[in-house]
Amino acid sequence: MRPLTACIAATCVFALATSAKADTNEFCTNVGELARVIMTKRQADFPMSTLMQSIDGVDEATRPLARLLIIMAYQKPDFSVEENQQEAVAEFRNQAELSCYQNKR
Repeated sequence: MRPLTACIAATCVFALATSAKADTNEFCTNVGELARVIMTKRQADFPMSTLMQSIDGVDEATRPLARLLIIMAYQKPDFSVEENQQEAVAEFRNQAELSCYQNKR
């Protein structure tokens, strides 16, 4: 497994492992971190198909969330200016966390 793929898979597994026992804050923080990693790759023009392949090896309970975040990230534009890229990453993470908190009461 390539280092990037391992990083994404590890993030997914981490989100899942903590989700079963974690409180809402910890779980949503992990969702935000996963969203951050995915959007960072999106902004770097990383191939969507490679990201999708990277989640094949993660737990089945985590895979749908990771898949959804990847699809959502690739529906957003990518930027060439670093400042805009960082803003897109932060906005995507915040949106993922917001959705998590709204749906995990």
